[in-house]
Amino acid sequence: METFGENTLRFRSSKSLHISPEQWNILDQTPVTPVIEVLDGRAVFTNGAIRAEIRERDGLVTYLNDQNEVLLKETYFHHVTRYARQYKSRGSDHFELTLTFEADKDEHLYGMGQYPNDCLDLKGTTLELAQKNTQISIPFLLSSKGYGFIWNNPSIGRAELSMTQTRFTAEYARQIDYFIFAADTPADLVHRYAGLTGKSPTMPDYGAGFWQSKLRYSSQEELLSVAREYKDRGLPLSVIVADFFHWPHSGDWKFDPVFWPDPEGMVREL
Repeated sequence: METFGENTLRFRSSKSLHISPEQWNILDQTPVTPVIEVLDGRAVFTNGAIRAEIRERDGLVTYLNDQNEVLLKETYFHHVTRYARQYKSRGSDHFELTLTFEADKDEHLYGMGQYPNDCLDLKGTTLELAQKNTQISIPFLLSSKGYGFIWNNPSIGRAELSMTQTRFTAEYARQIDYFIFAADTPADLVHRYAGLTGKSPTMPDYGAGFWQSKLRYSSQEELLSVAREYKDRGLPLSVIVADFFHWPHSGDWKFDPVFWPDPEGMVREL
């Protein structure tokens, strides 16, 4: 457990002999000295608006805000073996990792990137943590309880946001690694997230204009005919998208000369 900038804690855990310092895409932060207390049966680790209480007898962690409200609480993955974190060996120093928290039925969860579903509130969903066409996995949760959570692991896995448990799984990884931070408003949580991951550059002016796309333009002439019609009608057009199959073979970084004979001339006219 360590502080990681203001109001933020980072947790890492592994069954290997080495805890990796790898941050992946998380930016370095200004060091913050935590307040550490050892009380009856637990250790308390505080950083501003968030604190972690680690139970001595089983290592379970509970996160609370500065109003003493529970934000997130580990629970047993299995009530016979009684642990919250599971490590299944996958050879060498890699594991299939599972992390389990209690769920709050009244909590609303947002974020996690882009999935082809109609759920704004992700409570009750299971999400695959993998990149695919139409699926962009960004494992960041924003909670209505006032915390943000980043599952800092590039492994394929899943997030189970059920009514009874919140569970994250990584299929092949060295360690459990996540960040949790507290704030009063969703805007403050997003601001903190941007501080950890980096801020987006300003979009170029043309990006805010009208984009024309379809599934798909099969030739240079078809695409140009659409662009010319926009011009003839005096309609502003910022971007026209030649989406896919404009190449000879998958992986070729060039236009198919049969259907796109003069890309340079096409771009010049556009």
